[in-house]
Amino acid sequence: MQDTGFELVDKIIGDCTYGVPSLGFVDARKILTMLTKVAGATFGAVGPAGETDAQRSARVLGAVLAALDDQLLGVLCDTFAKRTKVALPDGRVLTLSTIIDTHFKGKRLSHFPRWLLHCLEVTFGDFFGDLGSLATELLSLVPQATATPSTSPPAATGPFGDSSPATG
Repeated sequence: MQDTGFELVDKIIGDCTYGVPSLGFVDARKILTMLTKVAGATFGAVGPAGETDAQRSARVLGAVLAALDDQLLGVLCDTFAKRTKVALPDGRVLTLSTIIDTHFKGKRLSHFPRWLLHCLEVTFGDFFGDLGSLATELLSLVPQATATPSTSPPAATGPFGDSSPATG
């Protein structure tokens, strides 16, 4: 990973610590443009009388989540994963993009939305005002992964993850 010169902001999620830097202007502008297009009129729409900044942030974030598609999610993941450092329980510290496909499987699947919202908060927290507290409220709805290891023996697999030897 190229040194961006930005300090990592750590967040412990489950059994891992995710270090995320704020995006530089060019990448942040790209992401903000995409989010703005997705949220569309919600950014400019006048909310109900007395709407707080937190309520407005919730309305905008709700519109973004409602319109989220695989393309936007892919750009968000690719952009943030190549800059995120993840400290694993075994002590290794890796760039998330090098392990993302296997990292967020199984019990760590619930880490994914927490990591992504942390990434957005680190870069856009000041822009969206109360994004951090809103993210915390939203994440309270995501089930926690259990840290209890399985007592079942691991399945026997070949060197490439299949359970049968290669033939032919």
